Amino acid sequence: MDEPGTNATHQAQVDVADDNKTGQRELSVKMNGTSCGEVAMLDDAGDALSAEMRLKRLEELFLGGPLLNPGQCYSLETLLDVLIVLHDECLNSSMRREKTVSDFIEYGE
Repeated sequence: MDEPGTNATHQAQVDVADDNKTGQRELSVKMNGTSCGEVAMLDDAGDALSAEMRLKRLEELFLGGPLLNPGQCYSLETLLDVLIVLHDECLNSSMRREKTVSDFIEYGE
C-alpha cells in the first residue's frame, strides 16, 4: 500500500462476466493489473444483489482468510485501495450527478 500522504496513481479495470450456471453476472475489478476478485453479483437485469448479500460475501472473503478462501483473501489495505480507486473514478464520472454516487463522494471526502 502507498504511504499515507502520498499521491499514488491507481489504474482500475472493471469487467462484467455472465455465469451460465446461475444466470447471474459477476463484476470483477483489477487494480494496477492485479485482480481484486469478485466484487458483487448481478442478476440477469444487471441489478446488484442486496447490500446484505454483498456484505455477507465481503465478510466471508475478509474473515475467512487464506485457509478457507485460497487465492481470495483480501487485506484491509487492498479493500481501502479499491475504495480509493472507486472514489477517484466517481469523481471523474458523469455519474456523479446521481444521488447515491454524490453521497458516496461526499462520504469519502
